[in-house]
Amino acid sequence: MEFAIIFIAVGFIAYFLLFKTKNKIQETSTKKEQIVLQYEKELQKLLEEAQTPQEQTKIKNHFLQKCNDELSRNIFFTQEESKQALHKLAQL
Repeated sequence: MEFAIIFIAVGFIAYFLLFKTKNKIQETSTKKEQIVLQYEKELQKLLEEAQTPQEQTKIKNHFLQKCNDELSRNIFFTQEESKQALHKLAQL
């Protein structure tokens, strides 16, 4: 009888741990979208702070180089996905 109660208690604990962990794990596509959106917000903020078009161009080029470096080392992004993300950022 005691073993049955212990077995049921362990089962409930395992179920709740697995259920909560499953909800916390994000899909890689969602994570990719979040990363690109973060880059977009950061770039827009930097461009708003720039005062001249030449300064905006300089900031944008520097930012795109930084993003290219980070995305090339990111395990979530393939080379093609990195290019697409950079192209999207370049059009802002």
